[in-house]
Amino acid sequence: MEAEKIAKSTQEQATAAWIQYLYRVRIDRLQDLLQQQGEHLEAALSTLDDTWETIKNDIINKGAGRGGANGMHGFIAEVAECGISNARHQLEHGGLGPNIWIDDNGPADIAREGILIQQKFCEAGGNLSLAAIKKHLETYPDFLGNGNKYQIPRDHYDKVVELLKMPEDQANKLPTDTGGFSLRQWRMVHRFFDEGSVTLEDIEPSELSYPSVQRDTIEIAIEDTRAELQNQSDAETTKIKVENKATVQEGAKTTAVSAAIEAVTTLILAIQRKRKEGKKLAEFTTEDWENIAKESGIGAVKGGIRGAGVYVLTNSGLTNASVASAMITAMFGIADQIYQYHNSQLDENQLLENTESVCMDAAVSVVFSTLGQAAIPVPILGAIIGNAVGTLLFQTGKDVLSEQDAMLLQKYATDLKEYQEQHLSEYAELLNRLDQQLTAYMLLLDEAYAPDIAKALEGASRLARMLGVSEENNLDTDAKFEAFFFG
Repeated sequence: MEAEKIAKSTQEQATAAWIQYLYRVRIDRLQDLLQQQGEHLEAALSTLDDTWETIKNDIINKGAGRGGANGMHGFIAEVAECGISNARHQLEHGGLGPNIWIDDNGPADIAREGILIQQKFCEAGGNLSLAAIKKHLETYPDFLGNGNKYQIPRDHYDKVVELLKMPEDQANKLPTDTGGFSLRQWRMVHRFFDEGSVTLEDIEPSELSYPSVQRDTIEIAIEDTRAELQNQSDAETTKIKVENKATVQEGAKTTAVSAAIEAVTTLILAIQRKRKEGKKLAEFTTEDWENIAKESGIGAVKGGIRGAGVYVLTNSGLTNASVASAMITAMFGIADQIYQYHNSQLDENQLLENTESVCMDAAVSVVFSTLGQAAIPVPILGAIIGNAVGTLLFQTGKDVLSEQDAMLLQKYATDLKEYQEQHLSEYAELLNRLDQQLTAYMLLLDEAYAPDIAKALEGASRLARMLGVSEENNLDTDAKFEAFFFG
């Protein structure tokens, strides 16, 4: 029975250790992802800070920077594109951003993973920066080889796309040369791409619009980007927390596995118990198998309750899995003892003693499982070994102590009996002498209070001697009496 108890306790703590391991893996992954997200955001915001410092000090430089009043926005756009694109990449993927500012007045402004990019931010003529692309391509006719790209302001790119999609009959209804869209622009865009030198795939939108890269607006654009990245990071943090929280599905899976493990353990122990009675498997009766099946079913129910309870208590942060499992084990044990008590199978003292033993066994299981996991930091294994060794030591020690307690009680009872027998005669003699003295005392007391004064005085004198009054103070003569009262 002790071996069975140890095996059952070990199985229970193994289940708890497995649930604790799942919890720890989930929490560790959540912490790693949250830390990673925080680091990505910090790197992205740092890149934006560096970008603004470069634009403010090297490009704008209090209005005396590069490009002059008309060309400054072009340099601002190049630096801002690299900085903002890299910051977005760092937030989403980590690491260094892929965009490099070339800054050599050559055919390309930006390099990105082997692709060269030439920016064209030109508002003049309302040609949506396409005329500037055409002029650049005339100077560098081989630029679009190897997948290189032209980049124009985002608002220009959006207009180009919309005008390309617009049918001619709708374009004919546009103003001739005014407003946000014009027939002239429609014709210019279609003529540009009809020439065949450049396709829409050769052009990409910048991170920013043309108005955003001006000297007086770029700081606002960077701050807006900062807020956008912060919001994006907050949304990703929330998503990480949701995706890595405890779920009903995982709880149900844990409950099912726990029920199966406990059912199998109960089945094996029940069969082993029958075999220890001397029966072979072939000799098991239908009744034997029914009893075994009943025990296994109860084990499955207990295992399901254990799995669900431990999962909820552990993942809610209320307690450790080992403690939760021990609480459930104690709950089952106490419920069983109360059931026996109500069915008159136990008296009140036995109920209290057995309940105390159940709680002590559960506490020992928790302590040694925890110590085992700390000593052997291998998931589940440490808890199993710790529980098995600790429970064995405790059960052995408890048995030895129980035997010692019985021996001490037996010796105490024997000594008490010998003492009683040894002093029984002395006790009887003392009682007899006490009885005689009390009898004499009562007789003298009667004489002392006799109606006859002479007899009363004689009785009082004899009573005084019996009580130890000295002869000098004993009023046994007329002379002593007169001296005491009239002297």
